[in-house]
Amino acid sequence: MRKIFVYLIVLILVGCAGGGQLRKHRGKLSDGMQKAAEEEEKDRKVHTEYSWEYDNEDEPEIFIMHHEKADDENDITIQDVFERTRFVTRFSSGLKKSSDFYGSHDLSFGFSGEIVKRNFWSIFAEVEHSPIQSTSDLNESLQNGVTILKAGVQWDIHTTGDHTFLGNYFLFGGNIDFMTWEYRNPLIAWDDYGNEEEITSDWLQGMELYTGIGFTILNPYEFQVGLEIVPGIILWGWSTYEGFENDVFDPFPYLKLRMILNFEI
Repeated sequence: MRKIFVYLIVLILVGCAGGGQLRKHRGKLSDGMQKAAEEEEKDRKVHTEYSWEYDNEDEPEIFIMHHEKADDENDITIQDVFERTRFVTRFSSGLKKSSDFYGSHDLSFGFSGEIVKRNFWSIFAEVEHSPIQSTSDLNESLQNGVTILKAGVQWDIHTTGDHTFLGNYFLFGGNIDFMTWEYRNPLIAWDDYGNEEEITSDWLQGMELYTGIGFTILNPYEFQVGLEIVPGIILWGWSTYEGFENDVFDPFPYLKLRMILNFEI
């Protein structure tokens, strides 16, 4: 366990090390969306400009310290950290406050552990899909809606004991989101050096925060079924992976209803 922490620290230091990154700039995302709706290839061209951006001026020196373990008695196991552990499956359906999307459906899997009595910390991986409204301008530019990949944590505070019918708990969580989409017609990116590149898809990073209330419907022994009512919001980044400035996707406020299945492990 201690070796894992050392490796994580090294990775963080390497990630924080200074360096430069070549970034692409292709104008506003709304212009790219309009061009993706065009049938003619000549109408779908976007100009690429480049800039070299530095994260830090000075690179920190990295020292890796080796630690000899005396014996196996100091190893920390999962049982030492958590009083109980669960495998969690969630299915959600909800509405977004957006004129471009009908709503969303998502499926997630996670691991949950009880740190102290009636307090659970969970980590999740999730995939969500949102179809585009037929009246939205994006319907002419994108196909099959957008898909959002998520990874995050959640804290559950239970106010009732185990095996309580309609037991209650409060939840707080956050995710890192990656929204991906496919253009209906590929964009043709060109630059001043004679290069051309076909762009068929793109993605945008975001941060999600939510809270809510949950109810335990069934809680027999090592299996639980519950429902959660979850309001939240997703805040999207300034630019896409392909270098377009995000002026299309505003923050996504939402309200979801979740079905929860827990399995004690």
